Amino acid sequence: GPEGLEKGSRPTELTDWIACARPWTDRQPKKIRDLATFENHFREWWSEVQPEGRMKDDLGRFVQVDEPGVDWDDIRLSGKNGLWMVVAGLCFWGQALGSDEARLFCPPWFDCVSDVSWVLNELIRTFSSSA
Repeated sequence: GPEGLEKGSRPTELTDWIACARPWTDRQPKKIRDLATFENHFREWWSEVQPEGRMKDDLGRFVQVDEPGVDWDDIRLSGKNGLWMVVAGLCFWGQALGSDEARLFCPPWFDCVSDVSWVLNELIRTFSSSA
């Protein structure tokens, strides 16, 4: 099977970071050149890696409801290019926003953190039934 999530619309900063052997410091590893572009690419990429059958609401956000027909195995990737890259991307984005208050008042970032957290919980919840 695949070793990581599809590259698709993954933000350039994450791709560059992979190419630089993933250095991590107290500061963001790669400066986000354009926050709006990073946000759009991250959200597109997150959407691209979702399993078939995940529903969206009228605002285009994923609905966080247990869908019996959703197969989580394609996103259940724990390697260095798996879900870790999504978490790293949220960290880059959150650090670029600056303060805790800025993150709190950035609905797209907050929505993505919430959805990634929900998906991680779904992966745990559905693991035993798919193992």
